[in-house]
Amino acid sequence: MKKSGFTLAEVLITLGIIGVVAALTAPSLVQNAGTAQVGPKLAKASSTFQVAAENLLTAEESTKLSAIVSGVVNSNEKANLLGERLSEFMKITPIDDTTIKTKWIDTIVGYNGGSWTSEKNLSNSSYGSQLTGGCALLSSDGMIYYIRQRNIWYPARLAQQPHKQCIGTLTIDINGFSKPNKVAKDVFQFTLWNDGSLRPVGSTGWDKDGTGIEDDKMHWTKLCNETSVTSGWACAGAIFENNLKVIYE
Repeated sequence: MKKSGFTLAEVLITLGIIGVVAALTAPSLVQNAGTAQVGPKLAKASSTFQVAAENLLTAEESTKLSAIVSGVVNSNEKANLLGERLSEFMKITPIDDTTIKTKWIDTIVGYNGGSWTSEKNLSNSSYGSQLTGGCALLSSDGMIYYIRQRNIWYPARLAQQPHKQCIGTLTIDINGFSKPNKVAKDVFQFTLWNDGSLRPVGSTGWDKDGTGIEDDKMHWTKLCNETSVTSGWACAGAIFENNLKVIYE
């Protein structure tokens, strides 16, 4: 009678094929899993910040964040004071200037004209480097928040409602000090408005009537889409306007 089963050679060959396939597909699966977490982590971080800002305004019985730092002239000091006050409502601690510069700012790279370049050299046409003169904060879950307030107030905006007054930017690194430290990969930026709300750079109306920059010049559909990325900053808008999915490479 013929016996059914597999020979040792057949088993070894099968295991070898499985190993090769696993080796080829595992990196892709890991990368896809990591990419899938980018949107939700960024949404959580931005929501946490906005809730803290709302609670701060409620505690101060104010409708404007600018009123809370009205006695301060220097933009860096404004950012530091705002960060200090926000720490009362979210689990964050300040990072000293030397540490944040050498271990984070100086390591960040971003897109400029379609290629990777040092973030310090990004031009204003790519929304420039918004990582100077601000306040860096580290959250309990390892994320970095970098608040930068603007000293320039456009007279035409002062009579507007708080949600139409852009007072600065908030840069979020969802991986903190850990790599890759790349714009559009783990570093993203939002405009900060006087009512404490955030708008992802590159989204619809992200800077509308805020600083005079025309919205369509930095919209994700042009600068961070399925086929190309020419400005990493606009990728924040791409994520939030595509159901928190990373659609770009």
